[in-house]
Amino acid sequence: MAEDKNINSSFSFKIGMAVIIFIVIIVAFAGFKIGGMFYKNKQPEITAAYISERIKSVSELTTAELSYNGLIIYSEGDIPLITKKGFSMRYTADIRAGIDLSNIKADVTDDKVVIDVPEAQVQSVDVDSDSIEFYDERYALFNWTQKEDVVDAISIAQEDASSHANITGLVKKASEQTEIIIKSILAGHIGDRQLVIN
Repeated sequence: MAEDKNINSSFSFKIGMAVIIFIVIIVAFAGFKIGGMFYKNKQPEITAAYISERIKSVSELTTAELSYNGLIIYSEGDIPLITKKGFSMRYTADIRAGIDLSNIKADVTDDKVVIDVPEAQVQSVDVDSDSIEFYDERYALFNWTQKEDVVDAISIAQEDASSHANITGLVKKASEQTEIIIKSILAGHIGDRQLVIN
């Protein structure tokens, strides 16, 4: 009979402990639920204006640059030695492409930030005047002005660089770089929202 009492008290002790553990688990679960109602992991409050201002503060953004070396053979006039002049010219031009960030549009929802970015464009074609080297210069008696020839040479070099350099590749690279830069500008400012760049 003493053994039955020990078994019963051991059994009731185990049941009591199981009930206490069960109650502790229920109370802990309820506490987390109630606490979660008061403190939710909220997304930071962000507006489209905030995003736009953050990005537009950069203004015009050059995201890709290309150095182009060109050779031009130029000729003007019809009559040799009288009106026909010409030259060959080597030059270096720096071509920059990027976007004007003042034209971006931003839209913010609870789960997404959508940025509409304008197409990247060539921003400048700068011919380094110190890099210009003339070869095979042919002068004309009635068609020669050195100042105008140099100005014309720079203008011709800009046109040549614009038409012969890999502008398509440069603009594509500028677009890719723009996306990377916008992601880094907004990193840590949009919470868990998905960033979509169009």
